[in-house]
Parts: sequence; C-alpha cells; structure tokens
Amino acid sequence: DREHADHHRDQADAAHELLELEPDQAQAYNNRGCVEMFLGDTASGCADLKRAAELGVTAGLEYWGKMCE
Repeated sequence: DREHADHHRDQADAAHELLELEPDQAQAYNNRGCVEMFLGDTASGCADLKRAAELGVTAGLEYWGKMCE
C-alpha cells in the first residue's frame, strides 16, 4: 500500500543522507539497496547491494542476488 511504500522511500532517503556524510557505510548501502529492490528499482538496488558487499555486508546481496546477475 501507499503508506508502506512511503515508509520505504523514507528509509532510502535516510540511507542516502548518511552515505553523503559517510560514503563507506556498508550497512547504509545494504539498507538502501534492499529498499530500492523492494520498490522495483533493480538497477540502483543491485548497484548498492554490490557496493555493500564490497565493503563487507553481504546479507542483501545474498537475499536479492539472483535478480542482480
């Protein structure tokens, strides 16, 4: 529903703000990537999940990985 989607967009915005201040925050990339995937933005989501994995957080890529191949 719309309220649920708005909540996820707010989470993505918060992760984006954190990454502007601290660009090596793996968990923020992971969180934003998962939200983007949930919202249907596969290209951005996969890019963020791959960056998170490069920085050491692989949970999101493990979950969404098949969509990022």
